[in-house]
Amino acid sequence: MEKNIINIEKEILKGDILDLSLGDISLIYPYIKKDDELDLDYIENMYGKKLIQENSYDTALLFFTLQNIKSRRGKSDLLREISEYLKEKAYLHIWDINKKFGQMFKKQISIRVGQQEKDIEVKNTNLFTDNSMDTMIKLVQEHFTIVTFKREKDLYYIKCKKKKIRL
Repeated sequence: MEKNIINIEKEILKGDILDLSLGDISLIYPYIKKDDELDLDYIENMYGKKLIQENSYDTALLFFTLQNIKSRRGKSDLLREISEYLKEKAYLHIWDINKKFGQMFKKQISIRVGQQEKDIEVKNTNLFTDNSMDTMIKLVQEHFTIVTFKREKDLYYIKCKKKKIRL
């Protein structure tokens, strides 16, 4: 099986960090807990979101989270909620799979943070979900300004900044 590698640079991990990665993907947690200058809140399921205060975080992380949400509406709602949790000049970092309707996805992915590395398998066999880059870019732009976009093989990374609230 082909293996993809994601290198996460320490520079993106700043301030108060909200990790909304679903499942057993929060490999960032052990790394950040070793750094006294960083504070991480890891939300493992949707019920934990009720505990989050608005305008509280400098950085938010989504590791393969959007591909687990079946509807465009659900993905858009999550992105809107995340924008509410972030401070005005905060960033959202998204790593996810490029999977269109009618496709399946199964890959081994190695994620590196500093000297630590974790291998995970990402699998999505639902033929009726769309997690394509084009769709995700449109959804992200509803609530964020895209700063960086990278595509490598079947994965993509989006760094985006919270849009300013217009009164």
